[in-house]
Amino acid sequence: MANVTRITCIINTHADAGSGAGTDAAVFLGMGGREFRLDVQGPDFERDAVGDQYTLGDGANIRRPQENDPRQPSVLKTTTLDGFPVYFRYAPQDSSDHWRLGGAVVFVYRGDEQLANAYVADVPAESGIVLGRNAGEILHLRKVSSNERAALVEATTNRSVKS
Repeated sequence: MANVTRITCIINTHADAGSGAGTDAAVFLGMGGREFRLDVQGPDFERDAVGDQYTLGDGANIRRPQENDPRQPSVLKTTTLDGFPVYFRYAPQDSSDHWRLGGAVVFVYRGDEQLANAYVADVPAESGIVLGRNAGEILHLRKVSSNERAALVEATTNRSVKS
């Protein structure tokens, strides 16, 4: 039973200019029975952004890292991750606010910095998926097999995510 030491989310926001794909609203990652706020200094979730990275825990790059740390106050364990859904939750500012997610992958690292699990948002690359009050605010992610994991690591080295 290894402790989760770092979670890295790599997120694409769709390029669809007609729908206002980007957002300034809050986005959360749900994992291990907790929620973590994904928010970095400067702009994030901007239209046509490819490979935006959000790191929680060791090497954190988010705002309020102490409050969004998988190592505290209760440590996430790799063995208990499968007991809870993994998801993104979008918290729109009002009923007209929405975000068009273009793709995402989440990597979970264990104590010795080895990749433990990976999750992907299965969204159509050509259209993305809209999240908001009128479209649903939660998108569940799928755990990938060890074979798929290697391909995701390779794809993200180019700072892009393909679902």
